[in-house]
Amino acid sequence: MAGTLADDLTAMLRQRIEEALSELDGSLEGSADAAGVAYREWKGTRVEGLAGDFTTRAFAVGELAC
Repeated sequence: MAGTLADDLTAMLRQRIEEALSELDGSLEGSADAAGVAYREWKGTRVEGLAGDFTTRAFAVGELAC
């Protein structure tokens, strides 16, 4: 479950960073700021929600295995 969580999290974060960078139209100026904004969005409520979903999922899998 932890590996799946890590894969999902990195895929979603990568997508958001790519979106932020694509808004710069190929310019490198401001790319660090754009990536930073995308990261800050994800480290807050989005990560908490995703972690909560996986916690519920792991609990359900454990219950079904009993």
